[in-house]
Amino acid sequence: MINFEKFKDLITEARNLTADQARAMIRQAVDNADGRTLINLMRAVERPIIEEKSRELFRARKLDAFGQRSALPFVEFVNKVSSAKGETEEKLTFIQNCIDGVYFNAKSFTGAKSGNFSSYVKTPDSIMKQLYTWFLNWKPQIDANGTVAVGRMEAVMIFLAVDGGKGGDNDTFGDAFAGGNLIEVKTGGGHMGKNGKSMYNSKKTWFVTECKKIIPEWANSKKDNEILGVLSGTGKQKNAVILEINEALKKARKKPSDFWKSFFNEVYGQRIDDKGLLDDPNLVNISAYATALGFITYKEQTRFDMVSVLSTTNAGGQKFGDFVNWHTPGDVIDTFKANLWSMDYSLSWDGGGRVDGLSPRLYTGKKGYTL
Repeated sequence: MINFEKFKDLITEARNLTADQARAMIRQAVDNADGRTLINLMRAVERPIIEEKSRELFRARKLDAFGQRSALPFVEFVNKVSSAKGETEEKLTFIQNCIDGVYFNAKSFTGAKSGNFSSYVKTPDSIMKQLYTWFLNWKPQIDANGTVAVGRMEAVMIFLAVDGGKGGDNDTFGDAFAGGNLIEVKTGGGHMGKNGKSMYNSKKTWFVTECKKIIPEWANSKKDNEILGVLSGTGKQKNAVILEINEALKKARKKPSDFWKSFFNEVYGQRIDDKGLLDDPNLVNISAYATALGFITYKEQTRFDMVSVLSTTNAGGQKFGDFVNWHTPGDVIDTFKANLWSMDYSLSWDGGGRVDGLSPRLYTGKKGYTL
């Protein structure tokens, strides 16, 4: 392809020619060029125009620092638009449509409880049809240092929502802004928040003491570490202790929901409507309730408006683009009861997720739990 520097040299030479000489030079170049060269020539001619229009998009998304020829996200975008088949005017219209939010129904997406992300991305013209798959999978490096890429589909929120923008790069912002919401995106296998280890670990003594107080017959027959098995070991081992505690509570004419709400109130400092999850819970029910409480604490930590659990793969029973959106802790519980998301068994005295989280690892879709 004729690069920009060669294009500038051509323009400089043309300035020293008369109109007839310039016309003759261009005709000769065109007559002698093969098809590929002609295509490259046209791309070189249109590239400065596409670059300037692309800068408008980056400015509209408050990404001025990345709207430069030296910035990788800018180069990736311009290259992709330039390589699309179509007239220059079609490509410029495409970029304007990005600015105007024509391709992404952000309000409907952020207002939905669940669905598939792709259904909110429109392809009304030839250029968008060509770039649709690329846009869904594009991971531009637009963090503060220009070294970390946003996740799949986050670029759609940032660049295609009429009010799109990048969230912050510290603990007080989400991943993307779209549809009037600051969105924290959790891809399949991610967990929420931090400080879960200190929050849970500090309640071991409370848990043992409370069990000995309200279900003494059961608790006094156990060693302390056996009681603490409620959040230790495998999922099957944790679940067995939870079920024992439930039976002991019912035998003592205590409501399991009261006990578990009291425990999680100690951990998270919150009580919410469990919507029946804790009436006779297993590990999965307890983890879902903990996730709803973790959502509240996480929101306090980062100040986002909503969490979107978004699948970026077709593996593990997940479908690419499937999502659940949470604006409230009630959304967390409602979508769980509707079998729209699932989790692993990672909730423990060390918190949830991989390290120190406020919730287990989260996934979209229904999971066949084995406990």
